[in-house]
Amino acid sequence: MSNVIQFLESMGRSPLSATEYAASVASFDINEGQKRALLDRDHAALSEQMGGAKKMVFAIMAADEEA
Repeated sequence: MSNVIQFLESMGRSPLSATEYAASVASFDINEGQKRALLDRDHAALSEQMGGAKKMVFAIMAADEEA
């Protein structure tokens, strides 16, 4: 798992202050685009920087009912 994903996961467990957040992001060995996206809290830019899917679709297909 990438450091970025581990960091975001840890944020869900114990949020950081703005200062702690910025210091954590600055300490990562990631490219500047990823750092900027994290600091800006821009999920779309972060996804693009990490090669994520541009669009995702979730669908539930109901089974055909039998008579």
